[in-house]
Amino acid sequence: MKILLACAVTFLVLLLARKARGTKSDFLVIYFSWSGFTEAAAKVISQKTGGLLLELEPIKPYPEDYSDCVEQAKIEQSKQAFPEIKDLKLPEPDQFGPVFLGYPNWWGSIPRPVASFLKKYSLDGRTVIPFCTHGGGGAGRSLMDLKILAPEADFKKPLVIRVNDVASLPRKIEKLLLDERLITVSSGT
Repeated sequence: MKILLACAVTFLVLLLARKARGTKSDFLVIYFSWSGFTEAAAKVISQKTGGLLLELEPIKPYPEDYSDCVEQAKIEQSKQAFPEIKDLKLPEPDQFGPVFLGYPNWWGSIPRPVASFLKKYSLDGRTVIPFCTHGGGGAGRSLMDLKILAPEADFKKPLVIRVNDVASLPRKIEKLLLDERLITVSSGT
């Protein structure tokens, strides 16, 4: 019962804080994930912010085998390819505020389906908070590459999430969101 009450109070505080900031009603959390870790991070961000969760999916999925996936992704990176992605059901621009854009660090940059998204959908004038998952390379040059592909978007400092401790992921993401003042109170999770 205490947990339910705490969750209800937290929800009301977040709702009031969002209205007090005068922002649009929702965040969007858009992500590409191959291994599932970036997806897990996106789900935590969506839960913590109340944002609408949307997955970037290439029309031709990457192979499940790691080596085969690496080979395909290397070719796409070297060619600066724009692989086709499935259509997203984006809300009307006046229905959402800042956009979280998530991706794993692939060779120091963004996976090419993220580049395809930025080519297909305009984020001009939008606040974009990148979140990058990595196994040791940090965000690499991904922010620079994002800015090249969407020069009219207002990119903020990326949330950089190391893939080393899945169990502490919710706590780490909540701390990042609090540190960057993207949420104002703990969700209690």
